Amino acid sequence: MQLTQSEANFLQAIYRKPGALENAIVFLYNCQTADEKASGSTKAENGKGFSMTDVRRGTYLAKWAMKGQRFTRHHRKNAEKLARKYRKQLMVEAARRTASKVEPQQVEVQQAEAPKQVSQSMEIAAETQAIFNAESLKAKVASLPKKQEPKQIDLRFSMLELD
Repeated sequence: MQLTQSEANFLQAIYRKPGALENAIVFLYNCQTADEKASGSTKAENGKGFSMTDVRRGTYLAKWAMKGQRFTRHHRKNAEKLARKYRKQLMVEAARRTASKVEPQQVEVQQAEAPKQVSQSMEIAAETQAIFNAESLKAKVASLPKKQEPKQIDLRFSMLELD
């Protein structure tokens, strides 16, 4: 499956940042219900946590990471596959955490600046429309048939020599 650029960037960040891959796997494990955690299986196909095919491997990796141990090369390889498969869940969680870190004052400032930004956007849109209309008019004028100058007839006669 082809990744979007933002998905690829997100996964690269997880792979490179120390401890991020371990945290991602633990997050997925924590999405499992208590019953699923206890049994080590997936009972509800709710789109959260691991699917039936990955629950054993994901649980093993999560418990390894929760002991405070770093992934070995073999663990990383398996964890990267899981992170890639469950990237949408991880991206949603990352966005949720980022949004929760925004200070209320920042939100107020952004809301106060919003009307100004909308006004500026409307001005830019109006200017763009005016430019588009001018360019469109130029193109229409250029596509019109050219006015032809009247043909001038050469009225000079050459003298014929008669023998």
